[in-house]
Amino acid sequence: ITNLASGVTVANGTTAAEAETITIDTVADATLTVKLDDAASGALTITDAATVTITGEDAAATTSVANTVLDSSDTTSLTIAGADAAYAMDIGAVTGQGSLTSLTASTDTSSGTLTVGAFADVGELTTLSLTSSAANLTFSTGANIGADSDGAEGESLATVTLNATNSTIDFGDGQTIYLDSVTDSTTDLTSTWTITTATSGTVNAGGIDNTYGITTVDASSNNGTAMSIDTITTASLGTVTLGGSGTFNIGNITTTSSTAATIDATNASGTVTLVLTGMNSNTTVNAGTGAATITAVADTGLTTTVALGSGNETTDQIIMGTTLSDITLKNFETDAADDAIDLSNSGLEGRGTGAGTDALHFLDSSTAVTTQTVVFQSTTASSKLDVDGGSGNVLVLGGDHATSALVEQALETGGTHAITLGAASAEETVTNWAIVWDDGTNSYLGVGAIETASSDDTEGTSSDGATITSIEVTTVLTLEGVSDATELVAANLGTNFIA
Repeated sequence: ITNLASGVTVANGTTAAEAETITIDTVADATLTVKLDDAASGALTITDAATVTITGEDAAATTSVANTVLDSSDTTSLTIAGADAAYAMDIGAVTGQGSLTSLTASTDTSSGTLTVGAFADVGELTTLSLTSSAANLTFSTGANIGADSDGAEGESLATVTLNATNSTIDFGDGQTIYLDSVTDSTTDLTSTWTITTATSGTVNAGGIDNTYGITTVDASSNNGTAMSIDTITTASLGTVTLGGSGTFNIGNITTTSSTAATIDATNASGTVTLVLTGMNSNTTVNAGTGAATITAVADTGLTTTVALGSGNETTDQIIMGTTLSDITLKNFETDAADDAIDLSNSGLEGRGTGAGTDALHFLDSSTAVTTQTVVFQSTTASSKLDVDGGSGNVLVLGGDHATSALVEQALETGGTHAITLGAASAEETVTNWAIVWDDGTNSYLGVGAIETASSDDTEGTSSDGATITSIEVTTVLTLEGVSDATELVAANLGTNFIA
């Protein structure tokens, strides 16, 4: 079909057998609607049309084309609407997006699913909106959205809107969505993602690669089933707002900016899972009433601060990384069934200040801590600990100690809580202990690097009955408002150490 006027609708397979290959040419800058009413084995190719709508309206069967080719010089707007009857529609892979700035896709009828195949060029897109209602919408099946190459990446894709009700949107789930990923220019992209779910709605998005841009996420109305983003890679994290009763799952967030970031999940009543491992800045998370599972920033020079939902009576789980930032937790609840922080043995070892290998050890021997059960042993002013009397791997100090320096003094030879060592229970420049204490207002967990007198024996390990010559304590965890460290139970420290 050639030289069609603007405003024409072309239907394939409505009143006669469908054409297997559809080629449509219009006048310049035309508006064109293509109705797919049957399955065609060939391509849909469109030239000269500026505004294109592809729909399965009134379909009486599953509708499809093998692939869709737009006019890379002329097509600026594409709307894809699934069937208004209970039949699936698939437009295959889309090419020819060289001038495409706006894309909208939607479903509105039960079983009237919509599938868009590979979408490898988003170089000119500025807005993208997907809405699914009653039927699932899958975009870029099994393929990345855009590409990590100049011209194909979405360096202008400033607005992404994903809205699902009684259905699921799969927007590159398991794949990568390339935004401002290639060129670090003076006009780097700010990309705003608005994700909304209502009754039984789910949105699953792939990994966002906005390496040189700012990424903002508004999922403040996630009242359906769930929303997820595989990962976020971005220069800077803008505003991130999570709210609603659905579940939230955002995989590893990686940034390069050192500007402090805040994730506001205050209004989230659903469970929230966040991985902050790749953050390059101090990061704060304000959790809501739903259970939160948060993996801390993995940088020893940074701080992860999490304000847990106050009195939410759920098991919030904070996870230390193998590289460990300082961590501050607010509203931490110490009942065995409540909040927990998983202790990474390698993360703690990495914060030890000894000159040697800095292994995290049991208190009574040179046995290294790996993934064993957390076992407390306590020392008090009235009952100083002899580590041979148990098999603990976390030392708890009784009483109040205002600073880590005072903890050190209390534990060393002649101190108020001085420890008696066993034979070979501590080794010069090697042994680290996990230590818990409080100052009467907050509780703390730190890593104590132990130095024993090298003359204890020929191997530099402690002799039976020796005391600690020197210990240097590095604070890594603050539990604000937990005024008595002896209230902690093993479950609050994850029950078992993790690698």
